[in-house]
Amino acid sequence: KWIAFLDVDDMWLLDKLFEQIKIINRFKHDNIGLVYGKTYVLEMKGKNKKYFIYQSYDRKLFEGHIFKDLLFKGDFIPFLTAIVNKKAYEEVGGFSSYLKFAPDYYLFILIAEKYIVKAVKKRIAIYRLHSDNYTKKISDIAFYEEIRILSSFVNDYPAIQKRITMIKFKYFLKKCTPPSLFNLFIFIKNYFFRKKKKISHPYYTSS
Repeated sequence: KWIAFLDVDDMWLLDKLFEQIKIINRFKHDNIGLVYGKTYVLEMKGKNKKYFIYQSYDRKLFEGHIFKDLLFKGDFIPFLTAIVNKKAYEEVGGFSSYLKFAPDYYLFILIAEKYIVKAVKKRIAIYRLHSDNYTKKISDIAFYEEIRILSSFVNDYPAIQKRITMIKFKYFLKKCTPPSLFNLFIFIKNYFFRKKKKISHPYYTSS
């Protein structure tokens, strides 16, 4: 009845599915289409290649009818934490074959348009970040596909054009700003919005 997702280099915490099923059972009379939660970020850094774990910065966990939130605030649902109602998945046609980077974002929008979304108020998975990450390699495609997705809703929600313009401007800055300067901006942003600590989970050790 439910579909969960896990990329090859990501990890679930042991109680992930338990916490999500608990919410589904608690609100079984609601028309729930998706349940998601927070994540940790795991990264290998330094000369000794130590593993470090970060608490991804605390965004508000939107629940209920979040269709417009996804349109106007972006994709705030970590893919590896999501489980979707199989009926809802099939009803909206599943993943789009035309999207390489953001099929999950489009799927979540379509499900949220018709169904209720619930959230686990804790971190339930670990996203592993390293130089070979697929998402790092196709960042240019990410900008294009987000614009393409949002543009399909402009006729019904004209105000979304403002967000599309901001995405284009951000892409322009990325292309025109020297990489070192752009990366410095990202570093400062992340430094102030997420806490960092060395990983201490017994299943992961330094390499």
